Amino acid sequence: MIGLTRLDITFTCISPLRIDGIGIDFNRDWVGRACIPAAMMKGHTRDHVRRLALALGETVCDPHIPCVNAPCAVCRLFGSSAREGTVSFTDVVTDATPILIDRMRTSRSRTRGVTMPVGAHQVLVLPTNTVLMGNVLHRLSRNETRPLALLIAALRGVKQLGAGGAVGWGQGTFNIRGEQVDPTVLATAFGLDSEHDSA
Repeated sequence: MIGLTRLDITFTCISPLRIDGIGIDFNRDWVGRACIPAAMMKGHTRDHVRRLALALGETVCDPHIPCVNAPCAVCRLFGSSAREGTVSFTDVVTDATPILIDRMRTSRSRTRGVTMPVGAHQVLVLPTNTVLMGNVLHRLSRNETRPLALLIAALRGVKQLGAGGAVGWGQGTFNIRGEQVDPTVLATAFGLDSEHDSA
């Protein structure tokens, strides 16, 4: 059964990645490496877990009125004001050096329906094919295969990260590794055929 306490995750950039730091800088961890902050990773993953749980017919609480007694799938993993979660994230980091690029600011004319350049500015991005690595730690018991399956499927569902203004940037894929990550067990947790869906 699942006895996993740590997932090793890698994010491979399919397009340039921009995570806002101070000024034009890329976001950095405490030793100065470019990173996707743990809080951003947790927020993106929580949103995907919520949408996936709803799609699978799970009962999910209102974010503003969290579970108190029996926790829903989201609160079980990420916690709420009433309980501590079972999942924590590290920053997802890389030793790669961000590159400085020029980006054109544009404005769309509502009357003419055209996009017009209004000026250029410089930003730091991580280039395509950069690989970032981090961890997800959890305290799920060995018989809680369904929450673990939701977590892994949600991580695989995150296909874009980055600053809100970085349209078209930050596309990538997550790879998840860890002790006893068995596609058959995870698929069984959803009642699925592992040959067709290894979430």
